[in-house]
Amino acid sequence: MNKIQLILASALLFATATAFAQDTTKVKDEAAEQREGPGVGTQKQEQSDDYRKDMTAIQSSEVPAKLRTTLQGKQYKGWEKNSTIYRNRNNDSFLVEMREGDQVKVHRFDQHGKAVKDYD
Repeated sequence: MNKIQLILASALLFATATAFAQDTTKVKDEAAEQREGPGVGTQKQEQSDDYRKDMTAIQSSEVPAKLRTTLQGKQYKGWEKNSTIYRNRNNDSFLVEMREGDQVKVHRFDQHGKAVKDYD
């Protein structure tokens, strides 16, 4: 009888130790990584700057007239003061990073100044 109680107590102790040994912090970090990243919601400044690859920053005075007309829309209000504009070296497309507080919104435009949706 004592052997059975000792075996059951050992099994209970082993099961309890195994249950508390699970590393849940790693699981949470992996899930957060999958939810965040380039192309998901608003881009964060801490994230990789790969989306600006092959881009060159330009002055607001260098913005073409067609793009300037598009940027007069309500959703781009304040672009002249709170943004950085990039031109793609390869295909003459544009990227506008607009800062609102600690967030950065990224808008893409084609060579004709029309908004382009990201499909990342």
